Amino acid sequence: MNVLAPSGLTRWECVKVGGIGRPGHGLDVHGMAAQQRRSRVFVLECRRVTRGTRDPGRSAAALVYDAPTVLCRRLSLRLLAVVLLAALAATACLPDYEGPDGARKVYVFGDSLPFTAAFSGELRTQFIDHGFRVASYTGIAVTTGNLLPHIALAPTMTPDVVVLASATTDTTSVVVQPDGEPADRKLLETWANLGRAIDSLASVPCIVLTGANTHTADPAHNIEASRYNWGLVYFALTRPNVRLFNWSSYSEGRPYWFTDDGTHLTTSGKSAFARGMAESAKTC
Repeated sequence: MNVLAPSGLTRWECVKVGGIGRPGHGLDVHGMAAQQRRSRVFVLECRRVTRGTRDPGRSAAALVYDAPTVLCRRLSLRLLAVVLLAALAATACLPDYEGPDGARKVYVFGDSLPFTAAFSGELRTQFIDHGFRVASYTGIAVTTGNLLPHIALAPTMTPDVVVLASATTDTTSVVVQPDGEPADRKLLETWANLGRAIDSLASVPCIVLTGANTHTADPAHNIEASRYNWGLVYFALTRPNVRLFNWSSYSEGRPYWFTDDGTHLTTSGKSAFARGMAESAKTC
């Protein structure tokens, strides 16, 4: 199945090579969390396709489903194709919480940063250590706009806090413009999607918005990340239930938290990112 990257010019053709189901069937990365039912981890093997040209090599991406159960409608799916299964699961299910009974509940939505923190176990560890039950629905290269249908389901899980953490991919979608679309227009679109997400969470007592990193190795990204973050400040100032986790300030001066691109996280960075989100949730 083709998976669109934020640029619109690059996509990933992926097949499942491990985990549940039969190998060789295409999966949509954006829906991977909800598909996972029996196995905690599965693997996609992907080939990048840019402007219609396939890269000769293949790269494997390990994807994690970080909750033990899924709340789903029971559907008779035997006659449906695997792709249809994925689409139904993505719209019908959200992973359940892990952590001590009676603790406040946090739901995390986001892109590859919270995704890798979940894969490493740090997201679960940090939130539980800070006194929460936690669940997450995250994925590689997903924007807030991609996640809107899933975020809209969050109130059914009665969370005390929702963390929205797609700032990196949201910013990338502004930097890399398909078909010459003006960056200002795309930035306004990302802010509008954040507003829609916040509106859909009106019944949630507290929402934490995670900011974009402004000290990466890409100057263009840093400029747009700074502009993106001003939108988050606006929401934090105008919505009484919104808090801001300033990841850029939190991580400043700690290059060892990042890989060479200054964006993606090392082992210590994953722990720090998860800890920062948990600390921000504690302010709610």
